[in-house]
Amino acid sequence: MLKGLISIILTSFFVFAQAQEPTMRLGDLTVSVGAGKNRYLDEDFELFAPFTIPVNVNFGVNKYVEVGIEYNPVIFDDRSNVDLATGNQARNESLGGVQAFGAGAKVALYNDIGVLGFFQAGYNYSILDQQRYINGAYHERDGLGQQIYGGFGLRYQLGNEYGDIFPWYFEMNINWAQHTYTIQDYRIDDETQPRTDDDWDRLNFGSVDVFIKFGYRFRTK
Repeated sequence: MLKGLISIILTSFFVFAQAQEPTMRLGDLTVSVGAGKNRYLDEDFELFAPFTIPVNVNFGVNKYVEVGIEYNPVIFDDRSNVDLATGNQARNESLGGVQAFGAGAKVALYNDIGVLGFFQAGYNYSILDQQRYINGAYHERDGLGQQIYGGFGLRYQLGNEYGDIFPWYFEMNINWAQHTYTIQDYRIDDETQPRTDDDWDRLNFGSVDVFIKFGYRFRTK
């Protein structure tokens, strides 16, 4: 009798598991928007506090791979409007941002009911607009370049206490990105500076990026 009961329980569990659907599967279309903080590991951005508002549209190739396009506008917020280290009270502010467009992919490391753990990687074409007030002088630097990134994330599908899974989800990501920019223009108070100035040098630096996203999954029955 005990063996029969165990068999019934195991069979019921197996049927229930088979009836459930993974968090990511073939044909899924997901759309998300979020917010994130970036840490640029370069002294040129020491007084900058970048944050981003990523927008992603992805398609499930199968239950293990998702590919898509993305738009990642980065806004340079000012970390401090006064550089106290210099003892100079003249205006010191960090402004501008980056417009980044590209594509990426996610590979599922764990894909179960309502939870997806994944590795992600991608490429963005980027437009740099760096603006700084240094001792009251307005510095502008424009550049074109790229971002190559990789990292890990977790997606949690919303549901209720009855086991129903909703199409809405939260997603958390942490990435390492490598940035490269070729400077197109460098100006101080709207006057283009000589090419011998160090601020014309090519930029090549890394960053740590953390995102939280809210999204919606479209799935055909």
